[in-house]
Amino acid sequence: MKNFPLLATLAFLICCNPAVDSVNRERFGDFKLCDNGLVYDSATMVKLKKVIDSLHLRCETSPPKQFRSLDQGYGDYIDTFADSAEAHEVMAHPMTIEKLQKMFPSAKVLRNVWIAKERMNLFGEKTIRYASNIAPAWLRVPDVAIHDKSTGWVFSYHYPFLRGIYLKKLTSMQIPAEYATLIRYVDCIIDTTTTIFSPADTPRLDAIPDSLSKIKEYVDLVSDFEPAPEETKESADEEERRRRWDEYAAAVEGWYNRRLAALDRKMQNPVNMKLLDDAVAEAITHRHDFSLDEYAVRYLSPERALSLERSSRPLRTCGADMWPTRYTREICKLAVRANQWEIFLRAHLDVMNDHFYQYEPSDTSTRRKTYVRELDQMGVNSMKLSIGACLSSRDVNIVHYQGSTAVMARGLTESANQTSAVTLLLAMIEDKRLDLYNRTAMAQLLIFYNRESMKTPAYQRNLEGINRAIATLPEMVQKSLTAKMTEQL
Repeated sequence: MKNFPLLATLAFLICCNPAVDSVNRERFGDFKLCDNGLVYDSATMVKLKKVIDSLHLRCETSPPKQFRSLDQGYGDYIDTFADSAEAHEVMAHPMTIEKLQKMFPSAKVLRNVWIAKERMNLFGEKTIRYASNIAPAWLRVPDVAIHDKSTGWVFSYHYPFLRGIYLKKLTSMQIPAEYATLIRYVDCIIDTTTTIFSPADTPRLDAIPDSLSKIKEYVDLVSDFEPAPEETKESADEEERRRRWDEYAAAVEGWYNRRLAALDRKMQNPVNMKLLDDAVAEAITHRHDFSLDEYAVRYLSPERALSLERSSRPLRTCGADMWPTRYTREICKLAVRANQWEIFLRAHLDVMNDHFYQYEPSDTSTRRKTYVRELDQMGVNSMKLSIGACLSSRDVNIVHYQGSTAVMARGLTESANQTSAVTLLLAMIEDKRLDLYNRTAMAQLLIFYNRESMKTPAYQRNLEGINRAIATLPEMVQKSLTAKMTEQL
């Protein structure tokens, strides 16, 4: 933890401790709102609206594009444990699902589930994912010819886990034009050539290598200060524990501010400014461990600080840890200052969707669940963006912005077009011109949305509409969606 930026360390200590109270939570785990009630001030919102207007114009004047669905169809799935000899025998001489069941009596087997094939970029590696969106059947394999199939067995083996899907026949169909425009709208707003972080990057929390001398030298400069307050001792009494943690948080915050004031004086020396710039150059090249970020933001240009922050990806360690969210929010602010709007929009969507590499999802019981309100006031059609990002197509760029139905549903609850969104989703679920994978995804999006809207007068009306719509889907899909609705009550 010593290599985290100081304020991030403080936030981590406080937010991940069970004794945290609501005051500390609001101080460190949430975003301050500006006078306009948004997370960006009025001047920034004016700039952003102009950017969105230009993107809309580009979208309106560019030629329409057709999209086809993911290849999809029925398949049989097996998930089991196997030693290396067994696994290689199975993969070299595929057999029927019945024989595999006899060979592995304890295997999990699912018959006739709906499977779709999707290409993705997984931490810089081109990957094919075969998966069902109604059943726990999935596997990921490298995107090479031997795994690129429409029929027959596809296996994934990572000792001791052996997974296989027998594809009966995957096919694709054209997505109707009125829904294809939703996918195209996502690509117009969120640049498909832009990524926030280095594509080959992975989360890193390791120490600074000895070879990075400039980073070490600058960290030593920053660390040349009085010792930090000692961590509070535990107490069996709940109130006492809270009191101690509040005192500790206040002490660390005061120490941090004094240390930063001393550093401000040191940074008036051009030699120290040059040292920081050299250290940042090392960090960008070697995927640093976040130890320089807050200093680059404070003392260097927005462009330089943004380059540094994009060179490494933060990792969430517990549900209360807001560090990845705050980190990406900082990228949003830097991108605005640096006039790099493509980076800003993608980063804002990641913050809105809790779209981070993480051990656990974040706690979202904060003052506001998402940041759709900002998008609406920029002029973005958040309804089209949310629904379009949940549609899947084999014709999108590998870094096309794909949203989670569960999280996009939260965004819809803050959208300015909720009634229209429900009407459109019901129509898409019932529309047999749309492929089954996407119809199911739209049903899931609407189910999650209605759960988020449970306390509103529209809940029961929406529930009746959902039941009518999913009755038009195949029986296996109906059963899965009905179970999902029951789980959420």
